[in-house]
Amino acid sequence: MSGTAPATGRKGPERIPVFDVDDFDEARPGPWEWDVCRLAASIVVASRESGGKADSAADAVTRAIDAYSGTIRRLADGPLVLRYYSLERVAERVSEEKKPRYSKLSPGFEELFGDLHVDTQGETVRKMITDDGKGSAFDAKEAAPISDADEGSVVASYSTYLTTLDPSLRRVLDGYSPKCVGERPVGEGSLGLRNYLVKIAGRQPDDGLILQVKEATPSALDTALEAHRAIHEGERVVEMQRTMQAVTDPLLGSTSIDGQAYYVRQFRDGKANPDLLQLDGDQLLQYSALCGATLARAHARSADPRAGTLGMISGYIESDQQKFAAALAEFAERYAEVTRADQEALGASRGRER
Repeated sequence: MSGTAPATGRKGPERIPVFDVDDFDEARPGPWEWDVCRLAASIVVASRESGGKADSAADAVTRAIDAYSGTIRRLADGPLVLRYYSLERVAERVSEEKKPRYSKLSPGFEELFGDLHVDTQGETVRKMITDDGKGSAFDAKEAAPISDADEGSVVASYSTYLTTLDPSLRRVLDGYSPKCVGERPVGEGSLGLRNYLVKIAGRQPDDGLILQVKEATPSALDTALEAHRAIHEGERVVEMQRTMQAVTDPLLGSTSIDGQAYYVRQFRDGKANPDLLQLDGDQLLQYSALCGATLARAHARSADPRAGTLGMISGYIESDQQKFAAALAEFAERYAEVTRADQEALGASRGRER
């Protein structure tokens, strides 16, 4: 699979954060080495932004490749079902009643995540929803109002979304109904796409949560790969995420609005990221290794076990792992220059617009 980014801690079914791959807007079946190249380039960019030197960036890439290769080899040699159960917990439960259940960080995560705090849905609702005198509405700083016609279309898509959930969750969410809709700007990687936030509420006054309904368009990788089976692009995002993540948002689903594909997920429920700019050299090495191992787990879940894909990947890398890591570091340095040039061009373009 290609087009993913291992960079986040998020909550599992027991509400305990795990470290997992994220960002599936472009994900689709493709060459495994593309993801590894992308990871290496991201590590070099992170190293540069945090003040690292070229040799430390190359060391971080090597650590990531070592972790990736070792994890691939372990999973290739182990029981197939291990690929499903293999994950990295960011935190563990604690018994003290006055502390959050996830407040005890697992060994090795203290320096990366520090005092971990992740918003609950209740906190998110309180931050983003205001009383406009007519009931619930999004705070204008969080999401812009939309036309009645557009809001009606978004609300109408809720029933279709429910059909894409597990039956047990579908029954639970049948008890909720949309109360207000807003539109929130997307990040630079999704410029031009529509991104709605929907507050849904249950029977109790404090029983509410916020869903993100994000437009899904064909993967950018389609232009470089052979055509794949026709699929609703929202379903593609959902399928890739469910395939590659150890723990997936249980409310992840898809829908259509006025004929356009969207995918739906919880908004800001239990995500936390380390501040890469604050990591020192040793911490960046640790984080790089963690990302390499996490990407390997994702590839193991998506690989065809009948074709022996993991064994082939392991054999290819280990035939000359040092040379493989050096080649990736060299590629990543060149790509980091492209990234910097793109960023400068974007900044210059914004300056002209002003």
